[in-house]
Amino acid sequence: MSVNVICELPADVRVSDASEVIGILAGLPIVEKHHLRSNGPLGIPSLVVEPTEDTDTYLTVPGVKVVGNHAIPEMADITLNGDLVDGEKEHLCYWHFESDNGTSRSIRPKSTAFWISICKGLVDFFGGELIYADCSSSSCDYKRDALYSNNTEDDTVYEEMETRKRNIKPLTLEDLKEVHSLAGYDTPEIFEGD
Repeated sequence: MSVNVICELPADVRVSDASEVIGILAGLPIVEKHHLRSNGPLGIPSLVVEPTEDTDTYLTVPGVKVVGNHAIPEMADITLNGDLVDGEKEHLCYWHFESDNGTSRSIRPKSTAFWISICKGLVDFFGGELIYADCSSSSCDYKRDALYSNNTEDDTVYEEMETRKRNIKPLTLEDLKEVHSLAGYDTPEIFEGD
């Protein structure tokens, strides 16, 4: 059995929001997209290239892919592809829609400096709790109060969250070095040539 980070987030955190934050923290670019406020002919918002007074703007993070896990319906696979902060081109983690305690969402990736840093950033953004290595005796290594609402009916709440995403600073190798000693797996190769 592997040693994993346990990252518990508030129960109303959407996998789409969390995966975008993961991608931004990992170093993937943000791309803004625009769609017309009124729906197109099939009732679907029409994408447009340039913003106008009749468009809404939202962000995407190319390189982040979320798909349902076919073997376990309570999970989704989050894949990152691109030039990532640790020098890797791809990472995978599993999103748990149902946590052990029933009151949160979680991811439980391998306990590496990369994933501890990502999970710390998730907890800073959304609130939640973090255990750096699930085989430790700790019940909580890092905690923040909830800072999130997925209420998209209120444009102000939605815009505030989108602004917060735009303001996320991608992780650096220095961030990974800070938590390297806390990881269950040693990954010194990511610091070579640094």
